[in-house]
Amino acid sequence: MKSFLLVTALIAMLCLSGSATTIDVPGDYGSIQQAIANSSENDTVLVQPGTYYENVNFGGKDIKLLSLYASTGDTSYISQTIIDGDSSGSVVTFESMETGAANLTGFTIQNGLAVSGGGVRITNYAQPFVRHNIIRNNTATAKGGGVSCEEYTMPTISYNTITGNVCDQRGGGIHTEGGVPVITDNIITYNVADRIGDGEDVGGGGINFCESGGSVNDNYISHNQASSGGGIMGYSDFSGVPVAMFQNTIVNNHASSAGGGLYFVHSDAVLSYSTISGNTSDGYAGGVGLYVSDMDIHGNIIWGDSLNFGESEIWDTLSTPLVTFNCIMGFYVDTSVVSADGNFGDNPLFCDAEVEDYTVAQNSPCLTAGTGHNRVGAYDQGCPAIYLSCCTGPSVGNTDGSADNLITMGDLVTLIDHMFITFAPLECNEEGNTDESADGLVTMGDLVALIDHLFITFAPLPACP
Repeated sequence: MKSFLLVTALIAMLCLSGSATTIDVPGDYGSIQQAIANSSENDTVLVQPGTYYENVNFGGKDIKLLSLYASTGDTSYISQTIIDGDSSGSVVTFESMETGAANLTGFTIQNGLAVSGGGVRITNYAQPFVRHNIIRNNTATAKGGGVSCEEYTMPTISYNTITGNVCDQRGGGIHTEGGVPVITDNIITYNVADRIGDGEDVGGGGINFCESGGSVNDNYISHNQASSGGGIMGYSDFSGVPVAMFQNTIVNNHASSAGGGLYFVHSDAVLSYSTISGNTSDGYAGGVGLYVSDMDIHGNIIWGDSLNFGESEIWDTLSTPLVTFNCIMGFYVDTSVVSADGNFGDNPLFCDAEVEDYTVAQNSPCLTAGTGHNRVGAYDQGCPAIYLSCCTGPSVGNTDGSADNLITMGDLVTLIDHMFITFAPLECNEEGNTDESADGLVTMGDLVALIDHLFITFAPLPACP
């Protein structure tokens, strides 16, 4: 009996000694790297607010590196807890097959300078979680100004703000090569990938995929710039590794060559239920550019993108995209498209695109597009109905759409034809609402008001709304 109790006590002691512990920085160790060096598997390194001038390497340890944000949910701790790389390499590195148990949460990661991964470098089969960080003002000379994922990595990069990072070649915000990352719920803005040297894979202001697949879901990607693929660039020498992009907002990005929003070369990809708008290109493809690529483009709003020449919204060469059930400005349909079912060109009625509110109005055609999904684009209704005025003159009544906007017998004939003869629709119903009825319907009252204006009292017609 005594032997059994002794063995039980020894086992309990061993289990206790092997349990995870929390190491405080700077309470237990003065630097983050010292704390990591003295940690064991599954430990937590908890970092107090402050600025730490370090280049941190997880060294193959599956530990949690956390700020106080992780335990409190107070986002102010993210900006208060800073790891500054001091232009001396990547700020944080995962390079020794760390698993999904390795976790980097709640920091501002800044001022890294490296060949690859200025802010965070993930390589050699690592699979960490990188989430709820601000990754800003980092530089890479080749790959991934903010984050680089290489050599068969499978990280999860989520809920980060990745902004103001620069890469000379591939991926201002994020670069991935040979891996399959999950990139979700991030804000990726104001990153730059300037082209230095040749290569079809150079570019990707927000994200660059090179010979890599992955999931890109629910991200806000805006105001990035690159030579190609201002928002996202994809390149692959081989097929069968698709990039799947779902419910992203890709807006106001710029490319100096091609693909203001997205540009894919030799790639298979899926683009679905996203909003692509306000992107620009100095060359081809303001919205989506494809070169020798197959892309399933389904259920998106692609609207208001611009460029110097070529198709403004979608441009493809030697590609066979499948384009279905999208709201596309100009109702783009190209001969190379495999299918073009269900596309339409009605205004999506963004609530306020000028302040980057891309939710849609109650009467948006994108809410009832019949795709099997409850809408097209990245957002549901965000504001009451919006009615765009099609009335162009000083007053209503120009029912025949004459360029001079004068109210003449031609307008009366058009209105009578609409109401009693051929019932042909008016080009603009607002022009027919001459009695200014609140419901906007064209009725006998409008006909009477127009006759009165032309022949009886000559009373002025209401102004255009």
